[in-house]
Amino acid sequence: MVIQMSEYEVDLRKLKELKDKLYRIRDQRLDTVEEVVQKNNKLIERLDELDKKLEEAQDKLANCDFKELKRWMSIVKTIETRKTILSAEKMALKECRLALTFLVKEEKRLEYLIRKLKAGVDD
Repeated sequence: MVIQMSEYEVDLRKLKELKDKLYRIRDQRLDTVEEVVQKNNKLIERLDELDKKLEEAQDKLANCDFKELKRWMSIVKTIETRKTILSAEKMALKECRLALTFLVKEEKRLEYLIRKLKAGVDD
């Protein structure tokens, strides 16, 4: 019986250490979910602005004379490139949010296991 309790205590200690490690990683190295959502919203606004600028530039490109053609083509390409970069950043933020959500759920699962083990030790 004493051996089983010590196994419980070892398991409990390991789970607590793992939970603490997960919390430290999430707390020190990652933004909060709210910060990620806020950054994502700013990116969406910026992408909308770029869409408008791209539309304007494409209209000017269609209606410009031959002398301005290269200039407007380079503006359109620059805007398209910036949109591609921001879209990639948006995907990275989405992945970050998913990772944070996973870590929070994992912390809660570990907390549940810790409580379950404590209840088994207290019996």
